Parts: sequence; C-alpha cells; structure tokens
Amino acid sequence: MRRMFPGAAATAILIILAGTGSPAQAQRLGRILVRTIERTIERRADEAARQPERRREEQPAETVPADASAGAASTLIPAPPGVEPWPINAGHRAVTRPSQFAFSADMVARKQRFAGASSFPCSTCEGSLDFDTWRRALQPLRDTYSAWSAILEGWTVGRTIPWRGTAHDGQITVVSEIPVGGFRCRQLRHRITSRGRNPVSTERPGLICLGKRDGYSASETWHEVF
Repeated sequence: MRRMFPGAAATAILIILAGTGSPAQAQRLGRILVRTIERTIERRADEAARQPERRREEQPAETVPADASAGAASTLIPAPPGVEPWPINAGHRAVTRPSQFAFSADMVARKQRFAGASSFPCSTCEGSLDFDTWRRALQPLRDTYSAWSAILEGWTVGRTIPWRGTAHDGQITVVSEIPVGGFRCRQLRHRITSRGRNPVSTERPGLICLGKRDGYSASETWHEVF
C-alpha cells in the first residue's frame, strides 16, 4: 500500500519538532511520528474494507413471516407432496431472496435435534462439548462465500457427499431440485452416524438455493438456506 501521509505534511511536522532539540533528534522523532500516522491510516483503511464482510457475518438470519402483509396468504405456495423442508412463507410477495425463508417450529426443532446428535466430549471446549459439522469437515480452512458457492453449485441431484468428523461419519444426499417460491433450490438429506460399538444415526432435511445471500450481495450465489 502506498504511503497515505503526504510529504508536505511530514515537512510541516519536522518544522514543528525542530524546536524540541537538535535537528537530528527532530528528524528522528518526525520519522517515528510519520510511520505511526501511516500505520494508523492503513489500519483504519483495512478495517473499513472489512466492514461489508463483517456485516454479512454479524447480520442475523432475515426472514419474512407468512402473515407479514395483508392479503399475502393468497400468494403463498403450498409444499408439493413429500418435499421438505418447505418454507412457510414460500411465494410471499415480501420474500426477495432465499435467506428470508421461514420454517415451521417443528422443522427448526428437527434441525436442532440433529445438531445435538453431532456433539461429542471435548475437555478444552466451552461446555465440555464440541460438534461435528459438514462444513468443518468438507472445507476446514477455506470458509469463504465464493468457495462455498462453488462447492454447492456442484451438488447435482443424486449425488452423495460423504464426510468424516471427529466422532461421527456424515453423508449428504441431493434428493431433488424443485423451485421454491420462484428460486432455484435443491433439497438435501443430511445423515450423521456416531462411531463406536453401538452407532446411532440421525437425519434431517436440508435446502440450498441460488439467490442473493443478503442485502449486501451484488450477485446471486448458491448458499445453504436450511
């Protein structure tokens, strides 16, 4: 990065510092001050550049309730037989991106039970528990939006993606590709099995869709919705 503190300002500082001691000392202090200011400016510029990404990470899941506006019920799209998960606000006129989909309390509870089944003892973790997740197993060090979108785009119908965690073996199956509320989406089946003498398996449905991830996104990408 180029120095952002102009030479004219640096000269002015040297003139001010000239009365603090010998010329050599003033120059030395001036160089220190210039470097300090430059580093401060660069740090603030870097923080400003990171702000959009931080807002994405910190922004809570944005959903639109099924009854958000008068007369909206007539626009809702019912779930096709056997297709899950299905948003309770699919087709709502206020839903402009897949991340705004809302799901029933029962469906959310199934997802939470699945997460609980993926836990395992961890003496160094908060609460003495950690959790196996497919995201961590499939891409532990490259958790970026563009990288994940490329991975999810390749998940075509019929494909099975195995993954191995610390204490569980997982499997994701792409069950179907059925549009949801006008968005291109693929329905998944998540399955996790504990390792050991008496393995236990748990399943839940999942959903990935193509669309803008949030209000800051400039383009459509594949991302996990449920």
